[in-house]
Amino acid sequence: VTVIGQSYTDKALEEVIMHEVGHNWFYGMLASNEREHPWMDEGINSHNEIRYMRTKYPEYNMLLDMLPPKIKKILDLTDYNNKQTFLELIMMGSRTGKDQSIELHSEEYTTMNYGMIVYMKTAIVLDYLMAYLGEDLYDLCMQKYFEKWKFKHPNPEDLKSVFEATTRKNLDWFFDEIIKTTKKIDYRIKNIKTNDDNLIIKVQNKGEINSPFLISAIKNNEILKSKWVDGFKDMKTVKFETLNQEYDYIQIDYNGDIPEINRNNNTIKTTGILKKIEPL
Repeated sequence: VTVIGQSYTDKALEEVIMHEVGHNWFYGMLASNEREHPWMDEGINSHNEIRYMRTKYPEYNMLLDMLPPKIKKILDLTDYNNKQTFLELIMMGSRTGKDQSIELHSEEYTTMNYGMIVYMKTAIVLDYLMAYLGEDLYDLCMQKYFEKWKFKHPNPEDLKSVFEATTRKNLDWFFDEIIKTTKKIDYRIKNIKTNDDNLIIKVQNKGEINSPFLISAIKNNEILKSKWVDGFKDMKTVKFETLNQEYDYIQIDYNGDIPEINRNNNTIKTTGILKKIEPL
């Protein structure tokens, strides 16, 4: 039985209904402790909610849908999706030092952070993990987790164990740092050089987590090539072949999957002066 309050739009009502169905079905059978590990319940469920809404309503934005279309156009928000809104909200807390880690007891959160961190940030970072692993492998991990732990009481270590066994990857950067700390992620493109038929991009890790990132070569605002780079400390070079191909710029996290503290140092033009100047 679910009690639902007033919804301002039909899509908002649908969103809350499917969120609660997610609880009744998925977490009705995975009995994790919502008081001790609230992100395992509300956070994973919120990630499924984001996936549902962007699949059925790609242009939906829970907050901005309440604005008149004319205002959204004036403010250049017509293409601003639900996930981007969530990301900007949690980054405000992160940039001002008012955020808290995802893995806390429910009563340790401030009123604001219970929604921002447990629901929104967990959903955002799980989307990041899914982007890194690929949707099919991520879903396989969740299905194996469900099969192994249904009608039991899993904790974060159980979820991590299933993901690492299924992917055969070390995911400490995610489960031990992104989930358990407030450490920041910040990768910066330092410079770019041409060497024979290659672009050599030097990337610096200015953050506190050695997490993976996607770096892409862009032409006419479309990705022509991209590759995932495993996390590292300090500095690393990344190579893109340029045989019979020209790129306008190179960008880290073109799709906006990573909750980075600073996204204004992710882009560099391949030619011209002032290569690092961000477009308005």
